[in-house]
Amino acid sequence: MHRRKINFIVQSLVLITLMSCAITAAHAFDNSNAPELPEQCGSIQVPEGNKLAFHAFAKGVQIYKWNLVTQKWDPLAPRAGLFAEPNYFGEVGSHYGGPTWESKSGSKVEGRRVLGTGCTPDPTAVAWLLLSKYRTDGAGIFTKITFIQRVNTTAGLAPMDAGLIDGETREVLCRGRPVSLTAKEFDLLWFLASHPRRVFSRAQLMDAVWGYSSAVDTGTVTVHIRRLREKIEDDPGRPERLETVWGVGYRFSP
Repeated sequence: MHRRKINFIVQSLVLITLMSCAITAAHAFDNSNAPELPEQCGSIQVPEGNKLAFHAFAKGVQIYKWNLVTQKWDPLAPRAGLFAEPNYFGEVGSHYGGPTWESKSGSKVEGRRVLGTGCTPDPTAVAWLLLSKYRTDGAGIFTKITFIQRVNTTAGLAPMDAGLIDGETREVLCRGRPVSLTAKEFDLLWFLASHPRRVFSRAQLMDAVWGYSSAVDTGTVTVHIRRLREKIEDDPGRPERLETVWGVGYRFSP
């Protein structure tokens, strides 16, 4: 049983350094462009015999789920875009659960944290990590990757407050008190909260929550959004969670 809250974190300048195996041990590789590691981060140094392949800059979210047994937030999955430039130009792929890095061409590398490694130079951000290749798939930029360094992280920590939405008991808490929702109100809120910051049109919500085609009148979505705001927003006239993106649809902002 898990209460779930989506914690939206913009991970600006998360530098992902990817290393590939050396072709010959005698070759002198130029790794001068590797990230500079603080003294306390020696454990995430990539072993000798690997060369720097390239950098990628990730921008996205870290998703957590609330564990009712431990009363703590458990990391669920990252969801981010990967870019060639630090200003987020030149999108090259995506980063998601596994953890997995996938290029636009379809090549993938799934990593596993190297035991005994990691450091936290910034206590307000998620740890810097060293991950080794678990498996790769497809032809492309991730095919020969052997290690991944996650460094220069910004934010991404678990929420400070307890979970708000319990998917199994279908309970919603607002300011510490249970909120009474109809079945469809809960389904709509759960769907939007499970896709933080993603904008959905009324037609898409009708299809995902009600199971109707987009040809059906979508006014019912507007009515349900209004009722949800009245129940969970401090000021329904100025919503902070259920936002309207004019001309497009709605999104949930944690």
